[in-house]
Amino acid sequence: MKGSMVDILQTVLDSVNQDTNDRIYEPIPPGDFFTSEYHCGMPRSMIPNFWLDEAVDFIEGGYTELIITGSLGAFKTTWANLILLYKMYELFSYRSIHAYFALPKIQDIYNIYFNVNLTQAKLTGFNQLKNMIDESRWYVEEFPRNKQLNSIIEFARNPSFKFLSGSGHQHAIGMTIWSFILDEGDFFKKNGAGFDESYSFVTNMYNELIDRRKSRFQNGESDLSFSVLISSASFQSSFVEKRIAESAVDDKIKVVKAIHYKVVPEKHSDEKFVVFAGDALVDPELIEATPDFNNVFAKLGLTTRVDVNQPVMEAFKALPPDLKLRFETPPVDLRDRFRKNLGKSLQNFCGVYIASEGKLFQSKALLFSAYKENLVHPFSKKKIELSTGDTVQLKDYFTPQLLKYVERPHAIHIDGSVTGDSTGISMVRYDGMVDNQKKYTHVFSLEILPPPAPFRIKLSKIRDFVIYMKNILGVNIVKVTQDQFQSEDALQIMADNGLNVAKLSIDSTDKPYLVWIGLLVDECMSMYKYEVLEEEAFAAIHFIRKKKVDHPKGEGSPNINVLQSFVGALYNLVMMDSSDMVGTEYNVDLGQLRKETEEDVMNAVMGNPTFVTDYMSHICKNGIKRNVYGIILDS
Repeated sequence: MKGSMVDILQTVLDSVNQDTNDRIYEPIPPGDFFTSEYHCGMPRSMIPNFWLDEAVDFIEGGYTELIITGSLGAFKTTWANLILLYKMYELFSYRSIHAYFALPKIQDIYNIYFNVNLTQAKLTGFNQLKNMIDESRWYVEEFPRNKQLNSIIEFARNPSFKFLSGSGHQHAIGMTIWSFILDEGDFFKKNGAGFDESYSFVTNMYNELIDRRKSRFQNGESDLSFSVLISSASFQSSFVEKRIAESAVDDKIKVVKAIHYKVVPEKHSDEKFVVFAGDALVDPELIEATPDFNNVFAKLGLTTRVDVNQPVMEAFKALPPDLKLRFETPPVDLRDRFRKNLGKSLQNFCGVYIASEGKLFQSKALLFSAYKENLVHPFSKKKIELSTGDTVQLKDYFTPQLLKYVERPHAIHIDGSVTGDSTGISMVRYDGMVDNQKKYTHVFSLEILPPPAPFRIKLSKIRDFVIYMKNILGVNIVKVTQDQFQSEDALQIMADNGLNVAKLSIDSTDKPYLVWIGLLVDECMSMYKYEVLEEEAFAAIHFIRKKKVDHPKGEGSPNINVLQSFVGALYNLVMMDSSDMVGTEYNVDLGQLRKETEEDVMNAVMGNPTFVTDYMSHICKNGIKRNVYGIILDS
C-alpha cells in the first residue's frame, strides 16, 4: 500500500510540474474552424453568419456562461454543440490537459448534456455531438472517439476526458465537470411534474452545476470551464430572466436570442409586418393598419400617437427606440400563421415568451372581415326565453324564408343549461369547394335566456325545433351535438327522428376555436354580425398552456355558451367524413383537422424544407437522421 501511495503522489507532482502551456499543435481561430468543413464537418453554406459571429464572440470574448433563447428552428442545440466541439479542439491542443487544469492525471474530467431523462438526453444533444465528432475529419484523423462505447463519448488519446448524458444533479455527484449543456424547456415540457416543482428542480440543479464546475476549474480570476443554458420561449422561467439580468453586471455571461428568420434571412421575404409582442397587462396584437398603433398605446396608458395617414412600416420606423423594442417585425411569408394563432406564432417564430393566458381574438378586424351583408339573423329577437311556464315554441320566433340552400350539409351544436346561465344554439352550413378551398356559412346563433324563477329553460323546445328544421323545413342536418350537460333523453328522441347525434364537449380543448380562426384567416368563413356571439368571442380567454378557452372571471363577465355552440357546430362539419354525407349531392371528404405539427412549423419557417435535410446530413449518419431531425426542430 505504501508504494502505491508514493506512486500516486508522484503522479500528482509530475502533472503539476509540467508546462501548462505546452501544446502539440497551434489551434486555428474559431472563425476558421467553423468555416472549415474539414474541422467542423459542415460546408460553409451551412454556417449562418448570425451564429458564426455569436459563437466566435463567445469563445474569443472570454465568456464562461452562454444563455441561448429564441425561436423554433434557430439551431440552438446545434450551435451549443458546435461551440463545445471547438472548445474541445482547443483544449486537446495541450500536451496534458491535466497539467493545463492543474489536476492530477488520475482525475477524470466530465462534460454532461442534461435533459429530462437519460433516454431523451442520449437522443438529443448528446447524440448530435457524437455525430458531429464522427463527421469531422479532423476529429476522425486526430482525436477519434471510441466507437465501442455508445453511452459515453471517450477519446483514445484522452481517455480520462469524457462526455455523458444526464437528467439530474445526482448524475454529477463527485464528478469534476468542465462543461455542461442544460435544455431548460425540456424539463417543463416532459417531466410530468407541476410547473413549480419543475422550476425548483431546474433552478437548484443549474446553480449546483455552476458551483461544481467553478470549484474545480477556477484559476485565480480565470474560470477555465463553461456552461450553456438553452431556454424555450414557451417555458421561459423567472430563473432564466434572472440569469439574463445578471449578464448586465457579469461580463462572463453572454446572452444570445436566436430567431430563425434572422439566422437564415435568405429563406424569407424581405418585406416585414409589425406585431405588438404584448406584456403582463396587454395582450399581443397584430398591427394590420396604422391606427392599431394608437390603440395599443392607449391600452398601455401612453400618450404617444402616430400619424394614421402613414403606412404601417413608416409609422413603426418613426417610433422612439424604447417603443420599437416592444414590437416584432417578422417576414410577411409568416403573416397568415400569426393571424391564425398569434401567441403560438410569437413563441415559435419570434422567440417571445407569452403569458399562459390571453384574449382569444387579437384582431377584431379578422372577425369583421367575415361579415356578409346578405346574411341576417333569422330570429325575430336577439335573445329568447324558452320557459317551462308557457307553450311558446322556438319555431314561433324563426323566419324560415331566410334559410338558403337547405339541401347542403348543416350541423348544429347546443351548449346548454337549465337555470342561471344561458343556453347557446348554433347552425353552420358547408358550401362545398370553391377555388380548392372548403367554404362554410354561419346560418344562425342564438342565446336562450333562463326565465325568472321558479321556471327553467324548457330543453324539449330546443329539441323540437331541431326536429322541425329537419322534418318540416327539409334542412339537411348531418350532425347534431350537445355538451355533457344535456340529457340522454333529448339525444335519443332526436336519433329516433333520423338525426345523427352525439355528445361533444369543447371545454377541455382549444382546437375548435383555432379551426375557426384558421378559416377566418383563409377567408373560408361567411358570417353575419350577431352581437352576442361577437361580444363573447372578444371576451373569451385562451389558456395557452392548458390548451383551452373559457369565459373571463369576474362578476358581470359574459359566459361563452353561444360562442361554444358556434365553434362546436363548425367543428362538427370540419371533422365530418364523406361517409357521413351519403345521400346528398355534397358527399365530399371534409378531411380531418389539420394539425400544426413541428414539421409544418419548420416548413413554414424554413421556406425550403430541404435546407433542414441538407443541414442535417452533414452532422449525422443515415441511420439516425430522424433523431437529429428532431433535435434541430426542438432547438
